[in-house]
Amino acid sequence: MSEALDRLKKLGAQKIYEDTHIPINQVQAILYENFDGMTKVQFVGFVSILEREYREDLSFIREKGLAYFDDQKAQNDAEFAERIFIEPEARKKKMIILLALLIVILLIGIFFTVQSAKEHLVENNESVKNIESVVKTPEAVEKIAVVETNASESKESSTEDNESLQNEQVLPKEELVEAQPVEEQTPPKEVITAKSLKIEPKTKVWLGYIDVKTNKKYQKTVKREFSLDPTKEWLLLFGHGYVTLTVDDKEYTFAQKETLRLHYKDGKLTQISEDEFKRLNKGRKW
Repeated sequence: MSEALDRLKKLGAQKIYEDTHIPINQVQAILYENFDGMTKVQFVGFVSILEREYREDLSFIREKGLAYFDDQKAQNDAEFAERIFIEPEARKKKMIILLALLIVILLIGIFFTVQSAKEHLVENNESVKNIESVVKTPEAVEKIAVVETNASESKESSTEDNESLQNEQVLPKEELVEAQPVEEQTPPKEVITAKSLKIEPKTKVWLGYIDVKTNKKYQKTVKREFSLDPTKEWLLLFGHGYVTLTVDDKEYTFAQKETLRLHYKDGKLTQISEDEFKRLNKGRKW
């Protein structure tokens, strides 16, 4: 059974795409048994086309794919049931606990507010009583009279001092301004990026390119020069490796029959393995 799959792999995804018009990423998914990006109907239809076009027995692939989609359906059904029946009950319990906590906190706050108001009222009453008792004593009356006399004398003395000061010449004092140290600011580091990223195939080639930051995937068949945004980070997947890439003025030329995988970031272009491609693409071959 695997011999049939090996023969299709030798033909290559690009050749199968040209013969059958099945999207090249779907061809690669079937060849490498990765069914994430397909529906069950698409999968069965594509396998039937491959069997009819190349007269190969792909029943073992069909069985694996159908088992995968059955597992996915069962898992989705279980998650749906959990969201309907379990999550509302758990959410209800959390709301009850949260409401109870809020009531307890509110009661504690009211209790402390009332206690504080009572203590403040008692303190004010005691202060008023103490002042009244002190003012009513003969010693207090005598002290108040002495304070008023001293205040009057102090006011007259202050008036005389002000008049004498007006007759004198007052020299202005120089104000000393202390220089504040100036902090040196470190200029921000410049991020060096390329100005252009161009792809020029030697012959027609399928290209899949992934924006690593957003994980958005794009694909197209490239016949002539094609440009990408050089400020982004890209994962590039070619159906074959007969291509030349130019980053600014630097050229990268490849010549291989097998699938070519490249990683572009901050003006640097690197050829990577299938494992490294999967690591950067969240475990997926495409």
